[in-house]
Amino acid sequence: MGEPLPVTLRAVTAAAVARPSDAALERIELQGTRGDAGGTIWRFELGGPLPVDALEPAWAAGQAVFEATIETADDEDGPWSRRGRGLFYRLRTDAGPITSEPVAVDTRGARWLRLRIEGAAPQVSPTLAARARMPVLHFAADGPGPYRLAVGSARAEPADERAVSRMLETLAQAPELVAGARLGEARVLAGEAARRPEAGLSMSAVLWGVLVLGVALLALMLRSLLREARQG
Repeated sequence: MGEPLPVTLRAVTAAAVARPSDAALERIELQGTRGDAGGTIWRFELGGPLPVDALEPAWAAGQAVFEATIETADDEDGPWSRRGRGLFYRLRTDAGPITSEPVAVDTRGARWLRLRIEGAAPQVSPTLAARARMPVLHFAADGPGPYRLAVGSARAEPADERAVSRMLETLAQAPELVAGARLGEARVLAGEAARRPEAGLSMSAVLWGVLVLGVALLALMLRSLLREARQG
């Protein structure tokens, strides 16, 4: 061992654990921020509603062993919901680091993660690696690239379901047509303005306007007819 372990080992049991395939997983490193003065509560921002299914320790310096309750929330200030409990450790040895198995957790699309460490605070600032199974998206290309993928707009129109069905049928019959793509640098387009629906008159407002205009024209015609009748 390179350094004394921060825990006394009384017995060791080995067991074979089947790891899930990492082919469909994306590893996202999360740097914790202290949530209390004692260092037993740590918050982690996921950056979005990611489909996280496991957490594992990822701090590089120091070594620590702790058990913690895992909580999630949509906002940094809560409310927080309990999602499970896990053992986290990362120890340095002459043969290399020893790391605990990934702790299974379902964040349910929450944006914030919190660890409530049981016992004494660790001697490291916890850094976690979140393993997320990212969804695979298919797009129907219209013309040569590059393409622009705009997200978060309230003005987007629904897709043509028949066109999507035809695309999926074609891809099922000719999978060689599917080509990989990667995202380039993200840019802000319309910003917060795109999240608001376009201001415009609804169909009911237009119909009411036409009705009021028709009544006004009818009143003018009646007035004109009455005036001509009196003069005659």
